[in-house]
Amino acid sequence: MVHAPPTTTVPTRRRGRPPKHRPSNPIIAVAASSGEGPAAHVPQPTFITSLSFKPNQPKRSVNSLHESPTPSSPQKQETPIPVPEPQPAPPPPVPVNPPPLYEIMRGRAPRKSKIDAMAAISARSVSPTENMSSKAAGPQPSSINSGTGSTSGQRTNGNAVDPVNKTPVKPALPEAPEIDFESVKMPKRQIDPPRERERPFGIEDCPAFYPTMEEFTDPMAYVKSIAEVARPYGICKIVPPEGWNMPFVINTKTFRFKTRLQRLNSIEASSRAKLNFLEQLYRFHQQQEQVGPVVPTINHKTLDLWLLRKEVTSKGGYEIVSRTKQWGEVARILGYEGIVGVSSQLKNAYSRIILPFEQFSDHIRNSPSMSALSPLTTKIIDNQTTRMRMASTNLGSSSRMSNGRMGFRPTLAASSITRHSSVTSSGLSEPPEEAEKKPPVHPEITVRVSGLQDETDPGTKTPNAPSTPLPQMSSSAPSHRDSLYVQGDTCEVCLSGDRGTHMLLCDGCDKGYHTFCLDPPLPSIPKGQWFCHICLFDTGQDYGFDEGEEHSLHSFQQRDLAFRTAWFESHPPETKDWKDPRSYPLGDVTVSEDDVEKEFWRLVESPLETVEIEYGADVHSTTHGSASPSLETHPLDPYSKHGWNVNNMPIVEDSLLRYVKSDISGMTVPWIYVGMVFSTFCWHNEDHYTYSVNYMHWGETKTWYGVPGDDAEKFEAAIKSEAPDLFDAQPDLLFQLVTLMSPKRLREANVRVYGCNQRPGEYVITFPKAYHAGFNHGINLNEAVNFAVPDWIEDGRDCVKRYQEHQKLPVFSHDELLITITQHSSTIKTAVWVLDSLREMVDNQIGLRDRMRNDVPSLSETTDEHDRPEEQYQCAVCKGFTYLAQVTCHCTKQVSCLEHWTSLCECAASSRTLRKRFDDDQLRNILNSVEERAQAPQAWREQLKTLLETTHKVNISELTALLDDAKEMVSELDEYPNLKRFVAKAEELRRVAKSILESRDPPKYQTILPRKPNAPINDSKSLVTHGQYTADAVRNVIREIEDFAFQCDELAPLQQVLSWANDWDELAQGELEALKRGGEMKTPEREAWEALYAEAFTRNVRVRLLDDVGIIMHRIRLLEELREVADRALTLDDVKALQHHAAAYGMSPALEECVKLRHRADRGQKWYDETLKILSQPVRPIDVLNLLVTPPVTVPISPILLERIDGIRARARDLEKKAKAMLQPPVGRRITIHDAVHLAEIAQKEFIIPAITMLLEHASMAARFESRCADISVARYQTSKPVFEELRDMRATVQAKLWMFAMPYFQQIDHQLVAHDAWLEKLPWYGMPEPATKGTEIADDVMEFTRPEDDAPPSDPECTCICRLPVKVTVERQADAVQCDHCGAKFHGKCIEGSCPFCDHHHWNGSIVKPRSFQFHALIPVAREAPILTRNYSLAWKHLDTIITHVDRLTRSIEGFLAVVSEPSGPVPLSAAIAQIRHYMRKLYKMQFNVQPRPDLPSYGITLCHLHRTLATTKAQTNGASSSSAPPKKKTNRRPKFVFSAEVAQPAADGTRDIESDLFIDTKACIDNYSSKMIRYRLPPPTQPTIIMEVQRYSPGSNHCPDSVTATPPPYTMTNGSSKSSKPALKGENGQAKLPQEPSPDLDDDEPGISSPEISPLQPTGKRKASQSPPRDAARKIKLVIRHHGDRDENGDIKVPP
Repeated sequence: MVHAPPTTTVPTRRRGRPPKHRPSNPIIAVAASSGEGPAAHVPQPTFITSLSFKPNQPKRSVNSLHESPTPSSPQKQETPIPVPEPQPAPPPPVPVNPPPLYEIMRGRAPRKSKIDAMAAISARSVSPTENMSSKAAGPQPSSINSGTGSTSGQRTNGNAVDPVNKTPVKPALPEAPEIDFESVKMPKRQIDPPRERERPFGIEDCPAFYPTMEEFTDPMAYVKSIAEVARPYGICKIVPPEGWNMPFVINTKTFRFKTRLQRLNSIEASSRAKLNFLEQLYRFHQQQEQVGPVVPTINHKTLDLWLLRKEVTSKGGYEIVSRTKQWGEVARILGYEGIVGVSSQLKNAYSRIILPFEQFSDHIRNSPSMSALSPLTTKIIDNQTTRMRMASTNLGSSSRMSNGRMGFRPTLAASSITRHSSVTSSGLSEPPEEAEKKPPVHPEITVRVSGLQDETDPGTKTPNAPSTPLPQMSSSAPSHRDSLYVQGDTCEVCLSGDRGTHMLLCDGCDKGYHTFCLDPPLPSIPKGQWFCHICLFDTGQDYGFDEGEEHSLHSFQQRDLAFRTAWFESHPPETKDWKDPRSYPLGDVTVSEDDVEKEFWRLVESPLETVEIEYGADVHSTTHGSASPSLETHPLDPYSKHGWNVNNMPIVEDSLLRYVKSDISGMTVPWIYVGMVFSTFCWHNEDHYTYSVNYMHWGETKTWYGVPGDDAEKFEAAIKSEAPDLFDAQPDLLFQLVTLMSPKRLREANVRVYGCNQRPGEYVITFPKAYHAGFNHGINLNEAVNFAVPDWIEDGRDCVKRYQEHQKLPVFSHDELLITITQHSSTIKTAVWVLDSLREMVDNQIGLRDRMRNDVPSLSETTDEHDRPEEQYQCAVCKGFTYLAQVTCHCTKQVSCLEHWTSLCECAASSRTLRKRFDDDQLRNILNSVEERAQAPQAWREQLKTLLETTHKVNISELTALLDDAKEMVSELDEYPNLKRFVAKAEELRRVAKSILESRDPPKYQTILPRKPNAPINDSKSLVTHGQYTADAVRNVIREIEDFAFQCDELAPLQQVLSWANDWDELAQGELEALKRGGEMKTPEREAWEALYAEAFTRNVRVRLLDDVGIIMHRIRLLEELREVADRALTLDDVKALQHHAAAYGMSPALEECVKLRHRADRGQKWYDETLKILSQPVRPIDVLNLLVTPPVTVPISPILLERIDGIRARARDLEKKAKAMLQPPVGRRITIHDAVHLAEIAQKEFIIPAITMLLEHASMAARFESRCADISVARYQTSKPVFEELRDMRATVQAKLWMFAMPYFQQIDHQLVAHDAWLEKLPWYGMPEPATKGTEIADDVMEFTRPEDDAPPSDPECTCICRLPVKVTVERQADAVQCDHCGAKFHGKCIEGSCPFCDHHHWNGSIVKPRSFQFHALIPVAREAPILTRNYSLAWKHLDTIITHVDRLTRSIEGFLAVVSEPSGPVPLSAAIAQIRHYMRKLYKMQFNVQPRPDLPSYGITLCHLHRTLATTKAQTNGASSSSAPPKKKTNRRPKFVFSAEVAQPAADGTRDIESDLFIDTKACIDNYSSKMIRYRLPPPTQPTIIMEVQRYSPGSNHCPDSVTATPPPYTMTNGSSKSSKPALKGENGQAKLPQEPSPDLDDDEPGISSPEISPLQPTGKRKASQSPPRDAARKIKLVIRHHGDRDENGDIKVPP
């Protein structure tokens, strides 16, 4: 394709001779054999390959990778670079089967269309070519390349087989990591800055072009526009415009490609020629002398034998140099100056080492028996076999085989005519080494002058025979050769297998030779290695191109980065004294583009340092997919249709390759190139000398070198002179893309070389015949394709001729292309540029046919217009396409061209058949048709000449017709531009003349009013308008028409118009003078002046006095209009327009109509100014807007301004309407404060509206209320005014003014305010008139009597009063003290209320009414129901909280005291207990309300009262016993004792109480019987108020066997359903009454009680004893009937009598 190095499909080990017969380096081998010094003085070669660089592997020195043939020799000193460990050797190669027959018979695979290719890509399958090749190759081993994994099972072509369809299934490719595009350089438009330093080797940069987006639209047109500038350079660079970026569409996960290995110093011409010569020289001497040649050392430097031979050969050879005594000059050239005897040393070395080899070569060349076997003569013959073999193995880049890129492939029947399969024209065409083990296809050798033929098959002709006679060899028994020939047992010279003792086998090819058949003959079998002449001279064919590994883009990027970094860290560039803008960091060093370029050429020219690089070249887009979007893969992408898309460039309009009938992979279908650092493409020019375009998608720089096509011959001469031996052996070497030559040496050979650095997003164009080469600076991805423009056609013809000379396979038929162009493009433009080539083709073809007809009078001819297989169009001799005609013979299937028909076969000439695609007449008709179209320009010129010479004044219509005829051949007519300008000018003059003669429409007299909206004041309808042309312009047109001398019918009318203009001016002048004499106040006649004005107005010619006449006419009409509109409403613009026209027409301001008009204008201007003033104000009152919108009728207004002010007023009124709607919303609807404020803020920015002001005031007030309520709701509002009073005022304001607003916080607080009012009513003291029932007084009392520090009783024993003051009883004040008969407590007379509050339970059970008659436990639910507002701000809540808190603390203290009293740890002193009880009761008494632990339990007052009474009685008994002097009597019996408490059952709503049982305790019977058990009896239901007591404790008596546990009911007196009872009374000190003693109730022995006079605590646990109470949890509640009540059962339930 564009720059592809050779390829190979044989993934085997490296080529080259086996080590047994080829030294690893001939330089070392020759030098080592020298006796002048040890080999240690010779630098050792090194070998480094990129295959050893694996990313993420342990690194070591690069010296460990150097391959040296002599390990003992010192290595070249280099800086170590880290490299990975060497990989194990690859497995032995798999033998490759012969290619299929169709590949042998044809020069390229069947062409494949884009549709087939896209189907193959979509199915992820191989191409048809690969399928056919794989099927012919047969089954392969199950293991596949390590890069793609391995599988097992049934295989076809290495692929799995579908067990159902028995068809090969391509294994899915493993996905590779995506390439990170941030790690590579991407397209970015850059203009190359000027170089501060010249390029390496002093070469000049090629031109770079930067097209605009418009220029970039058509690629072919742009290439043509720059061709004149760029072609002299051979190459150029095009940078797309900004914003143009071709997408990259390859799937980097699945994309795979095979690489090729390139050994850099093996592809340089001089280096390879030197290696070839030295290797042949070494073999020759080793074979002749059994030892290598002894190379002298001159001046401590080993003699360069190759350079010596080159210089001697350039001067004419050994004999001439010796005869002319030029050995001194040779020594000077070799650098040996000033050395004594150097000439003799050089001559001796040449005669001893080189001259014998040359003489041997000449002898072989001239030997009759050996010349055909020698490569010196057979290389020319075998070049065709080489190219054929290259095509069959897909080695040559110029052999574009996929999709039919390569031409016909000849048969391999004659591939062994001269030598075995390893002898080829280049190492690229060598088959795998395994092929050497196979027998030859046709071992016999027969060479004839007329051509090469395999005698075993007379129908198969050799395709390699050149048109000139070549040396031949004959077989002694050709008819029996197939059955007699055995390689190694048959002599290759005499073809005889006898005399085996004299048969010598070649150590290179294993073929046999009789020692006496050799020339010169050998006397005996050599003892050492021996090589035949073919193997001896066939050396150095390894060009460094082997197949590499399979890669993904990611793996290849990693390998390139690892190798590039390691290499430049080991070989750091020289330090620069200037800053290179193109330098970039790489590892630990900084590298520039120039550094990479210098290092590349150093490695290429280094004979000892071999670096092997991988290059992913020639990746077919038909099988791998294009990197650019195409219409098949991305039809919606706009870039898929762009002309600069490489998929489209070959087929766009004006590209001749669009006429090639099929896709050619690599030429019309792009190839992809993936490069790494130092990977290169060798010197070449494009197939068929076409243009090429190369686009870089991304990556590192690619350096190009170009040689212009004009210097192509100089380039070829220079490179041939550099390595003549290579080109003598391989004349087609440049076609193989395997040779490099330094730009420096090319410049020294006077060859122009230009350079170019291509970067991402840039195109490189190569021009026809231009040689180009280059290399890559790192990983990059390019895509390239060919195209051709019409100027290529001659270059293409030259290339076809050159292909025929070198017998190179063409890519397409040039003749077919020309015919296709004529068939598909019938334009004159095409005919002009194709005519010469077509005529040459037709004349040459008919001439060859006629010559053949003369040579063969009885020639058989046939015409076949049907398409045939391509091999039937290819000449078997020159390999050229024979599209127009072929010569065939019945003895062979091959054909020949008309130039080489004699070499087709050995048959008689009369047996030939001329098969034509077109007969002679058809060819002539095609040519005549093209000639006719091509001659159209000349015919057109003759017609133009005749027209101009025959008439004095030309006819413009005839010239116009000529112009129309010339449109298709514009580019071929030099006269066309001038004629076009002449006709255009004549048409322009005629157009102007017609315009002058045109009559304008009569003037339309319109009034000034009404005017169009927004029309300017100086409306054109009211002003005077003139004709388009002046009299001078008319005169100029007449003169130009006469000067141009063309026929013009408008000339005479133009002259008449000019005369009329003069006459009208004279008439108008008289009328104006008459009007002036009459005065201004006189009104002229309107009709006369209008007629005069209309006469001149209809003409398109300007007259001098038209303005004056028009003004008079318009003045008359304006006066009439002013009188008509005097009483009509006008706009301000109308008034100004009237004033403007009055002034324009020269009306006097003193006229009455003008005065009135001025007054109206003043009023209108005043309104206008006021309106503008209001509009300029930021805030506008709505009342002023209302006045301005409705001005008086007599005031002219501005409609635009009125509309504007009316719109503003409408907005103000709309806002006013919204504000009023908010102030009076519908019932049930509320507006938000935000909406109101928002509306007000918007309105106040523009207007002053009363409703808006009111709305804002109300909204602001509502917002303040909401803010206060929000603060109140979170208890952070502080005010000096009571909150509840403020809230009630707020409620009144909201209900009166702010009811229209939605105020959620206010609503919430208002609801809590209502709840607060309801809560206050629940307080027991709410609304009580007495001061003692106020919350403040209650709280103060509670705080006073519940202080913690006051929990202990007074220490003064006389403090027994209900108050805390001591009672001092004196004689003087006895009447002030009162003492309780029961407990002995003394009280102040003023403190007591009838009875002892410590002993009388009526003070505690509510019988005695007190002001604070509420229960403490009732306050707790009220407190819980308090709203949040109440808790935060209510004083009543604070009082209630204080009461509950303090009382609760007091109750806990009382509970603690009671618990202490009941603890068994020890009895509490009786006096202390009574004092503490009195102290607690004193506190409870002062608080005056009932305190209970729970509603179902008695109050603390009752509990303490009962306890106090019991303890007081015990104390009195104790004191009485202790006061008696007699000893106490021993008690024989113990009465039971009871402790009672009030019943917990609550009365019903009517005051009655349900009696659950009629069984009650008979306390009297229990006491009388000293019973240890409770004695019960039944009572009827009560009929009067009854107090029911519950037994809390029971102390059993001493009698364990009472008479009965059930007693009879005691006799109670029932009187009128009620019972009488008396409460204890208190009397004075004298005769004071004691509290009446109730009969002791009978106690059951199961209940707890007080067991002794001392207070003994209840034992909660332990065993039950007679003297102990049962456990608390076992105690029962026992009913004590104080008064008569109904019967209940033992569970307390009322028993219904039967």
